[in-house]
Amino acid sequence: MGEFWKIIQVILLSSVKFVAGPPFAYYDKRYDFSNLETVLYSVIGGMLGVIIFTYLSQPFLHLNIGS
Repeated sequence: MGEFWKIIQVILLSSVKFVAGPPFAYYDKRYDFSNLETVLYSVIGGMLGVIIFTYLSQPFLHLNIGS
């Protein structure tokens, strides 16, 4: 697996569930990231998740389903 895809996996996992990203990257021996890289990719993923879910949830909040 290429280094790029390893980074993308950690970022995407952290964007959905932030607490799962660092252990995934740290304990899996295929990911040979340093501690700084693990934290950096997890923070990027977490910030990306907040931005995406904030803007994607706006159309659903205006639907008024069930009220």
